[in-house]
Amino acid sequence: DDPELVEVRPLSVLLVGQVNAGKSSLVNALKEQIVAGTDALPATDGFHYHALQLGEDLELHLIDTPGLDGAEETIQALLEQAVQADLLIWVSQATQPAKALDKQFYGRWNDWFEAHLSRKKPPVLLVTTHNDSLPPAGSWHPPYDLSDLADKKVQNMLAALHYTQTTIGLAESTQGVPLSLLPGAAACNVDVLQALLLTLSDEARAAQLNRERLDANAGSSLVARVLQQSSGLVKVGVKLALK
Repeated sequence: DDPELVEVRPLSVLLVGQVNAGKSSLVNALKEQIVAGTDALPATDGFHYHALQLGEDLELHLIDTPGLDGAEETIQALLEQAVQADLLIWVSQATQPAKALDKQFYGRWNDWFEAHLSRKKPPVLLVTTHNDSLPPAGSWHPPYDLSDLADKKVQNMLAALHYTQTTIGLAESTQGVPLSLLPGAAACNVDVLQALLLTLSDEARAAQLNRERLDANAGSSLVARVLQQSSGLVKVGVKLALK
């Protein structure tokens, strides 16, 4: 009940997306240094955690994940992490029209929360990558003002963002940003992403506190049941001893 007694933990931010969507490159851009592998081959050795200080007061734990590949084993491993995260960054290639794997996983994630209505669903932030490859060809000259709807490149970036959102099935209220993470070049719109992370941090914190409160209550209930059962066993033991 006393806010001063609440331990403020780093927000866990899980990156979700298909193989080669650009999750590791996004981690590198946010960290402004090379901390995650960006090999062409997908990672198969699990989840990688990276600490990120955003502003003066917000500490994040970025979780880079194996790419969605259609395997049930991958889906289960990701789902276990995704339902415990405080915020999800959904990473998808703007130039890749196939979103079935994303839609499948989002549906599974949604179904889990529908079956656990007491749990607050964490916010989702959509990121599209490879926007530099969108038409018009050879016309990538950042920075871009995303409110300049007369710019053909901006039009196509926003169209790809909207297509990705609707095809996966994300809520209309889902915020998103188109990025470019070209190797050897300055990342484009990462500052917009950082601003959105700050904006969503309160909602993510609410999801974190809700989960921790429910986990604490579940733990207390378990202890109470164990003590109650132990008390019953003692009574049975006393009766047997008296006999």
